[in-house]
Amino acid sequence: MSETQTEETPSTVIDESTTPAPEGTLLAGKFKTSDDLEKAYKELEKKLGSQGQHQETPQTESPEIAPKEDIQIEAPEPMTLEKITEKYGQLYVENEGKLLDSHYDELAQLGYPRGIVEQYIRGQVAESARQQDQVHYLVEKIRLKQSSNGQLRISLLKKFNP
Repeated sequence: MSETQTEETPSTVIDESTTPAPEGTLLAGKFKTSDDLEKAYKELEKKLGSQGQHQETPQTESPEIAPKEDIQIEAPEPMTLEKITEKYGQLYVENEGKLLDSHYDELAQLGYPRGIVEQYIRGQVAESARQQDQVHYLVEKIRLKQSSNGQLRISLLKKFNP
């Protein structure tokens, strides 16, 4: 029986980061190890990143203004439906029952497309007309009670209250 002997050699893991390049060979033309290359790359990233954030501007002689710590900047208050209705309702009245295209554009940016706004306006106009008719009816009813000629006014009352 012939036994084949296999010679076990310990597996060698080569750490490329610390292994110098072969004699006379440089990484990227100027680095002896990949660690050196990586280090240089990271330094360059830092420099470029800081330049992007703080681009140097020509320095002019101007007095330095110390920042005030008590200044508070408040974010604008969000537009509630009540505020939107109030604002654009007033604009509607000021423009004689119309909104301008710029108003519709502003409302669209707030999430209310023109069709929805126009539908809302029609609903408000119809509700206003209904309330107006109801007031006319009540006024006529009061006049009827105060009138000595009630029969004639009853027919008018029926006209306003179908």
